[in-house]
Amino acid sequence: MAPSLPCKCSYVKPFSDQSLHTGRTHQNALRHHVRFRSFLAIRRCDAGCLFVSIMKGNLKMIEKNRRWVGSLQTAINQLSEQDRLMVMREAGVGCSSDILALCESVLNHPVGSLEDLVTGWNTVRESKDLRGKWIIDGDCITGTFHECGCPLVRSGFVQLTPVQCLCSKGMIERVFSHATHKKADVHIKQSIGNGDDVCEFTVMIRND
Repeated sequence: MAPSLPCKCSYVKPFSDQSLHTGRTHQNALRHHVRFRSFLAIRRCDAGCLFVSIMKGNLKMIEKNRRWVGSLQTAINQLSEQDRLMVMREAGVGCSSDILALCESVLNHPVGSLEDLVTGWNTVRESKDLRGKWIIDGDCITGTFHECGCPLVRSGFVQLTPVQCLCSKGMIERVFSHATHKKADVHIKQSIGNGDDVCEFTVMIRND
């Protein structure tokens, strides 16, 4: 009888009968071990190919959506000034909750005042290395910014055009109205989307 050989393969359970734990058993176990590792390698390859395929599909869909949004912007630009403002104001209102959430995350409490909003918003911009800030000067709040803060524009998903500035106007109106519980009038004095070097907004809080 061949001498019993100790098995170092972690995939082989020890036999209660050591006489059966032979070199042949060890060799069979090693073959199964190699096959198992090959199976895992194939599965990893399949998973990798699937991931690449999904990513390519997502990139194509992103590009398709980007072109669609670009066409929509072109169509909006052909509307009258009043209609453009109406459409983009609603788009900006949809973004206002994001700004408020970001401000609350750095303040660690809800935005409950004008000072809260300005402090939180300036802190958020600073954390993202965006130059410019909001300044309160009596009844007038002025914001001067050296880059467009819109995440869609900054990511390249949306092309910066003058119509995007109307979206910002609507968003600013909503967040300042939320913070003060009063009507906010926003005026665009300068904007990068219109070819200026900076974006400059003034906000007047109405007491009526």
